[in-house]
Amino acid sequence: MSGALAECAPHGLKFGRAFDFGCGVGRLSRALSPHFVQVDGVDVSAGMVALARQSPFSNTTFHENPYPHLKLFGDACFDFALSVMTLQHMPPGLMKQYVAELGRVLKPGALAWLQVPHGPVAPMSALRLRTVARRVVFKLPFARGLWKWRKGELPLEMYGLRRDQVEHLLQRAGFEVLRVAVDQSAGDDWHSFHYVARRR
Repeated sequence: MSGALAECAPHGLKFGRAFDFGCGVGRLSRALSPHFVQVDGVDVSAGMVALARQSPFSNTTFHENPYPHLKLFGDACFDFALSVMTLQHMPPGLMKQYVAELGRVLKPGALAWLQVPHGPVAPMSALRLRTVARRVVFKLPFARGLWKWRKGELPLEMYGLRRDQVEHLLQRAGFEVLRVAVDQSAGDDWHSFHYVARRR
């Protein structure tokens, strides 16, 4: 997280209100809290948000958001957005919706630091084949319900979006791409980048 702030600092990072998109149990939200006036963490998982709320900081608020949008928040209300290991678990269509929403909720001049996988290192690896097979099985009636009954939570799927597509998506959402760097957050099986972008 400190590396993300250091990358953003030369580009006029403002330390008002920060947005942790995909906050999980709040680890990065709490790491952001000493640097910002206010931090809002958002996650789709009610269980994760409940755990995050067990140890909040005074300037940190956690929100459950099970929707394909960020209408919990108004336009242009954040100075900084961070997303690590979150967009990678969304199908490209949903990923695109959320990037557009991030553009909406950030103020002009605000910065975003976003990590997105580019694609699998080996498209036919054993891990990739298991993922493809599971997606096929999950299209069958009752398959998802049976999995949840047997194993609890559904497995997190991995998705990628090519670098040129991400840059185009950011530009369409009103961002200027300032920096792109190789990132290891998606694990050894995936090529990944992170993007520093400024809301125009």
